[in-house]
Amino acid sequence: MSAKFRRFVPRLEALDDRSLPSVTVTQFGTILLIQGDNAADTVAIMDNGQASGVSVQYNENNVDKTYFATAPVTSIVVDTLGGTDTVDYWLTGTLLQDRSVSANLGGRADTFAAHLSNQTITFGTTLFISAHGDGGGDRLTLDAYNLSTELDSQVNVDFSGGRGKDTITMNYTQGDISLGMVNLFSDNPQ
Repeated sequence: MSAKFRRFVPRLEALDDRSLPSVTVTQFGTILLIQGDNAADTVAIMDNGQASGVSVQYNENNVDKTYFATAPVTSIVVDTLGGTDTVDYWLTGTLLQDRSVSANLGGRADTFAAHLSNQTITFGTTLFISAHGDGGGDRLTLDAYNLSTELDSQVNVDFSGGRGKDTITMNYTQGDISLGMVNLFSDNPQ
């Protein structure tokens, strides 16, 4: 009896992209750390201006989540690593205490926007916002139309696109009160 052998030809089948965008949010004392991964992360930071009035909307393993600060926040640090990331910072109320927002967006074409329009920075308060794009064609935007600054208050914005063809836009107009200082810095030669 002769056995029939079938010829086996191995094949590879391409799988769908299985990367899951994942962001983690952790609070260490007054520092809020937002850490992305190498996927395309989307982060929205909502700041009502109160000491612990910061929340973060993000996606963790394909689940939309919101983190609420559990204690006063003075510093928000964002590091999105690789991927084509989007980070938005929204000041939604009068800023009553010093706040620092620092975003390192990684090496792809990323987007960062700070939305301060129609808000007030109160007496003696400092808001510092910095965003660094590192590589790729990054888009860094400040929207600060009608921004009021009370006596001895300060707003410092520092945008750096890094390598690549970046677009940096700073939209600022004074609000009803313009007694504070507004400093806008960028590495864009325009």
